[in-house]
Amino acid sequence: MKALPFIIAGIVITLAACQGPAPLEPTFAPSPSPTPTTAPTATITPTTGRTPSSAATATPTRTAPPQITIPSNFKSYRDQLFGFEVLYPPTWTAESTEASSPVAVLEGPEGKGQPRGRIHVVYSRDVIASDAVADNILSQFLERPGFRTLGEGGITLGDGTPAFQTTYQWTGQGINQGILFGVARPRSSQSFVMIVEGPQVGFQANLEDVRTMLTSFKLEEPAPLGIPRSQALTLYFDQGPLILDPAIAQESQSIQYITQIFSGLISFDVNLVLDSELAKEWRISGNGTVFTFTLRENARFHDGRRVTASDFKYSWERALARATQSPTAGTYLDDIVGVSDFVTGKTKEVSAIKVINDSTLQVTIDAPKAYFLSKLAHPVAFV
Repeated sequence: MKALPFIIAGIVITLAACQGPAPLEPTFAPSPSPTPTTAPTATITPTTGRTPSSAATATPTRTAPPQITIPSNFKSYRDQLFGFEVLYPPTWTAESTEASSPVAVLEGPEGKGQPRGRIHVVYSRDVIASDAVADNILSQFLERPGFRTLGEGGITLGDGTPAFQTTYQWTGQGINQGILFGVARPRSSQSFVMIVEGPQVGFQANLEDVRTMLTSFKLEEPAPLGIPRSQALTLYFDQGPLILDPAIAQESQSIQYITQIFSGLISFDVNLVLDSELAKEWRISGNGTVFTFTLRENARFHDGRRVTASDFKYSWERALARATQSPTAGTYLDDIVGVSDFVTGKTKEVSAIKVINDSTLQVTIDAPKAYFLSKLAHPVAFV
């Protein structure tokens, strides 16, 4: 089988207060653009903003985003799986969780009321702009008590990628403030959102570092398992977990991915007509019980090793073995002579699965059956 990565795209960094009730957690599902509430008098200087859909009673002052120089002592957090890098202050920490959500945790400086963060992975089914990425998340914050937007506007990352950010605050055991930063990967459905939050005092104390961290965000080519995206097959898992063992998988959710990773002797084409796959040809004996398959010379595993007839014999006998407990092997392979004795332990191999040579596999069934070849198109017969 091929060792292929599976990716879910998108990132969110949520930095919450270290004390007090946690804010509502966004679900990162597309939603309508938010309607800002009355803007407050803020102690921070808002970034350049566009006019909100519903004007607040006090419009935030619009100023050009400050020029930010990234200090040389900032540390790097790089994620090859999703393709991004973010720099963070030396007094902060960043750790991977080895989970799908969150994928990493960022902790601010030690001390009460300091920011902390989480990096989440999200995926958009559509290609959207950076401002829409931010709006889709911001709309979910409107239920926070005293939520008010302070300003919003576009920014440009160091590599020229356009991004968008919104500053806001809300109340809850004191005043809390935050910056929501969104960036969409060009010509892709992958998007990234960074949400930086904390109690007002701690947030203001770290504001310069927070802005620098957001501005440092950099898109890179994803390289899961060290394999460049251009050389990898990327599949989106909309549900899970999935079974990726062809010997035991039986539901369509698993099979739709297994067919991208494993292969059989034959398969159905788009018109549901049997076609050759790893077998370039086959012959059927006059009495319809002996099938001889000739494998393709260029059939290879992911590591370059040639696929041989012995690989099929091993895979089929593994699927039929008691220890595997396959729910499908008995249905799709039971026409082969000797299967019953092998399953019950009377024999150590299926005698009618014969390896003639590396390129030739011979299979004998118990009676002529027109549907036998169709059975071999099921994943349980894959290698």
